Amino acid sequence: MALWRDEGICSKARIVNDEVTGVTSIFVDTRSGNNSICVYPGASRHMTRDDIDTHASDIAASAVFVVQLEQPVQAAVRGLELAKKNGVITILNPAPACALPDDVFPLCDYLLPNETEASILSGIEVNSIESAKAAAHVLLAKGAANVIITLGEKGALLCNADEAYLAPAFSAGKCIDTTGAGDGFTGGFAAGLSRGLHVKEAMRFGAALAGISVTRHGAAVSMPTAAEIEEAMAGLPHGSAG
Repeated sequence: MALWRDEGICSKARIVNDEVTGVTSIFVDTRSGNNSICVYPGASRHMTRDDIDTHASDIAASAVFVVQLEQPVQAAVRGLELAKKNGVITILNPAPACALPDDVFPLCDYLLPNETEASILSGIEVNSIESAKAAAHVLLAKGAANVIITLGEKGALLCNADEAYLAPAFSAGKCIDTTGAGDGFTGGFAAGLSRGLHVKEAMRFGAALAGISVTRHGAAVSMPTAAEIEEAMAGLPHGSAG
C-alpha cells in the first residue's frame, strides 16, 4: 500500500471477513524473461454489482474506466454499464479469459485482449497478424467498437469498422522480466487516452511503457514514470496500416 500512497493512488475497498487478500505467484524464466502466473483471487471473488454501485460517482467522474476479469464478470459488467451511461471511455482487458455474455461487447469502447484471450473469445487461433485481424473482426461483430490485440514482440493490432493499424513494440533494452507488460500497455494506453491523445498515440504511449517495464524486475515497481515514457517515445517509430 505504501507504493500506492507514494504515487497518489486512491484505494477504496470493502473488507471481506474470513477471506484473504488475493495472492499471486509469479515464476520468471531468467533466460528469456517470460513468466508463468498463478492467481488466487481471494476477497476479489466476492465483489458484487452492489459494490460497484457504491462507487458509481467515482466512475462517472472518470475520463477512462478500465476493468479486467479477476473479479466476478457481473461486477465488471456493472462497472462498464455505469461508465457508458455517463459517457466515460470504457476499456475491458478480458484477463483471465473466460466466456463472456453477449451484452458485454457493446459496452466496450476498447476490447483489449492478448493473443490467448483473443483466441478464446473469438474461436480463432491467433498466431499471426492475419489471424489476429480475423479474430478482431469476430469481436467487432459481437459489438465492441474497437479491438486492440497485444501481440508481444510483434506489437499491438487495432481494428475497428474503418481500419486496421499495427503499432510496433518498443525495445528499451534486454528483456529480463515480462511480468506486468500487458497490464502496463493497458494502463499506458488508458493514461494516454485520459491525456487526450489520439488512439494511435495512446497505443505508442502504452508500447513505450511496456517496453521499459520488461527491462526491470517486478510488476508495479517496474513501471516507468511519465517522463521516462515521453523520452522513450521520441525514439519510437510510428505504426503502419494493417
